[in-house]
Amino acid sequence: MPSDAAANPFGESVDRSRSTVHIIADAVIGQQFDFGGQSSPEGAITLLLTDIEEAAKLLERLGQPAAENLLRDHSALVNQLVEGYGGEVVRAQADGFLVRFVSAHAALGCALKLRDAFGGLPLPSTGAPLQIRIGLHTGHIIATEGNMFGRNVVLAARIADHARGGEILVSSVLKEYTENDLRYTFEPAGDMHFKGVAREHRIYSVRWRDLARD
Repeated sequence: MPSDAAANPFGESVDRSRSTVHIIADAVIGQQFDFGGQSSPEGAITLLLTDIEEAAKLLERLGQPAAENLLRDHSALVNQLVEGYGGEVVRAQADGFLVRFVSAHAALGCALKLRDAFGGLPLPSTGAPLQIRIGLHTGHIIATEGNMFGRNVVLAARIADHARGGEILVSSVLKEYTENDLRYTFEPAGDMHFKGVAREHRIYSVRWRDLARD
């Protein structure tokens, strides 16, 4: 029987039917986290999920030494930018990261810097830029309801998985928190029904605003 799993350069099994952002989301659901001092005054937290587009195929094509170097450099740059924007990596796995921020503005600024940083790094095999996908969502965390974190992670993961390489998608809630910031432009990307997430959700694509033209 054919399988969606294939060997990656590290000799492990990779299920191409599931993206890294969903694997990370599944891994943290049900875990208990201490959010003391790590949410906004009104109890909101912003989650950023990111991975590399078509990572399994890319790593196989590169071969083990080059793939290891790519993942190491990718991880170092993600951690550097996240730290610079005051975020915290909750979970990292291969090419994927789950990051939390107190500030929605800081999270969105970090997302755009990540996108631009990797877009300027050509891959050794093709010379094309590395394409990462990013999804963000701001949700309210209730300390006594651990599953609140899980639901917010699932929504952030669904949004990230809908993004194309080089694209940043955000929830309508995050847009509400940040839309008055003149640095950003929000473009409607559709009303989505995500598996495992109640009701319809409107998502937006984000880019830097060209202040010189406005």
